[in-house]
Amino acid sequence: MKTPSLLRTARQQVALQPADAAAWTALALAECRCGDAARGLETAERTLMLFPGLADAILARAFALLRLGRVEAAEAALLRVLSQAPLYPLALLRLAEIRLERGRLDEAFVALSQLLAHLPPALAAETHTLLGQALTAAGLTTGARQALETALALDPARFEAGRRLMALHFEAGRFDEGIRAYQTVLSSDPEPLRAGSILLYSLNFDPRVDDATLVRLHREWAGGLPAARLPAAPQRESGEPLRVGFMGARIGRHPVGYFLEPFLAHRRQTTAILYDDARIPDDLTVRLRGMADGWRATAGFSDEAVWEMARADRLDILVDVSGHSGGNRLPVLARRAAPVQVSWLDYFATTAVPAVDYALFDAVSVPPGAEVFFTEKIVRLPDCRFCYVPPDYAPAVASLPAEANGFVTFGSFNKLEKLTPTVVALWSRVLCSIPDARLVLKWRTLADLSEQAEVRRRFAVHGIGSDRVLLRGHSPHPAMLADYGQIDIALDPFPYNGGLTSCEALWMGVPVVTLAGRRPVSRQTMGFLVTLGLSDLSTGDEDRFVTAALALAGDRYRLSNLRRTLRARMLASPLCDGERFAGRLEWAFTYMAARFREGREPQAFAVPGA
Repeated sequence: MKTPSLLRTARQQVALQPADAAAWTALALAECRCGDAARGLETAERTLMLFPGLADAILARAFALLRLGRVEAAEAALLRVLSQAPLYPLALLRLAEIRLERGRLDEAFVALSQLLAHLPPALAAETHTLLGQALTAAGLTTGARQALETALALDPARFEAGRRLMALHFEAGRFDEGIRAYQTVLSSDPEPLRAGSILLYSLNFDPRVDDATLVRLHREWAGGLPAARLPAAPQRESGEPLRVGFMGARIGRHPVGYFLEPFLAHRRQTTAILYDDARIPDDLTVRLRGMADGWRATAGFSDEAVWEMARADRLDILVDVSGHSGGNRLPVLARRAAPVQVSWLDYFATTAVPAVDYALFDAVSVPPGAEVFFTEKIVRLPDCRFCYVPPDYAPAVASLPAEANGFVTFGSFNKLEKLTPTVVALWSRVLCSIPDARLVLKWRTLADLSEQAEVRRRFAVHGIGSDRVLLRGHSPHPAMLADYGQIDIALDPFPYNGGLTSCEALWMGVPVVTLAGRRPVSRQTMGFLVTLGLSDLSTGDEDRFVTAALALAGDRYRLSNLRRTLRARMLASPLCDGERFAGRLEWAFTYMAARFREGREPQAFAVPGA
């Protein structure tokens, strides 16, 4: 990848003016912004050696520490600066960023308010970018879009703002606006592969994009990847366990963390090393770190540095668990950090990375013939490609709401970008068939009044009044699970079905009706239902979806029975059998590694289920 112009210019300034403190500080910041915070920290510390006590250099060091996930050290450095100059603009900006990263939204807004009241023009674009990020985290998407558009108006080359605006459009289901934002971002983004990944991930939600087009766009994106470097297999003593790495954007309270935990807890023949790009660990991160044999914090390191990190760990297999999700490290796998590389968990299409050999799925999610949509060789796990560990804080299953209400309540807690016009039209058919039924939708961005109005408008087009569509914003995870106590039946969106969301609904006693398509992302909930013996709730077309939803809504006895028994059914099924799942996954890893050592090419295979 070419050196970004921002970094090139900063290096030239230092070479021309080696005694200029501002040039050194600018270089440290440029290195951080261009994805190499580790080097940015070195440069900032060198600057402080040359110019002791320089406030801007202290701030550059804090910026690098933040990018590396060393948040407490960064905050301490900033507070020292602010104790001397309480309204130092750049220090306030970095403090707001840290508070936002740590989830302290109210404190972040306080710092941003102070900064906006004394905003120097040089920081205006960056401040509005951060304000947009904070408003997005709060679910206030209208204000977030305005802030990001302001940032881009002030500085059209502010690629961070462009990326965030693009993602915001996609998250709201405004696919055309998202594509236009992507085209704008490309003109300034020093890492166009990152923006391209956001686009590819988001196009999985768009029902207008057909399978062939999606595969073609993935392949075109892969044309910009760095070349692979094929490593030899590490030397192993007889009986020594395989060394398997798992690399992701966020390994914690996220679908990746929840679905990875059962493997880590029950593996017997694998040394597991986790590579986590999240800056701030959460409680599940800490638990998973304790289960792993090695943990590498990759936030702030360049792709090249992470590649070197993984190579030093002498891996037999590297598993990418993020795919094209935001913050992924696919360019590391493109360089080939391990002899065998695998795609699993948080993606549901091909990565198109030539150096990724296998993709882990199951017979339901990738039926015969669907292999043509992948550059990877398909490995089919028995039962399901996921294993679910229910959170220990999940509340007890509530009684069936319909018994108290006298009417049926449908619901969906999926991302709002899944609520496409086609989904709204189909769900409206269900609601029109049961005039007293309600629909509860819950997602973070529904805290925004404009988003609420837009969702209600979409249903009103189909004759569904606003009194029948109940909208809920963000709540902590335990409270969100408790909200399933208001739902009788969950409706699954398409073409992007629920994953963890469907598991959580089922765990809370709420059956899910799904419309299965051809892509793996359209068959996730179907896989859960087949595993649980509830195949009749998985349908193949819109008419059957309506029929299944109406039949379930009209069968109070079955709804009550499912409410009482779904948890026991899940616990008795392979979906929650971590020991069985880990054994099958280890078998797959062993087979992949053996093929490589024997000099054989990757090949599709099915893991035995007995």
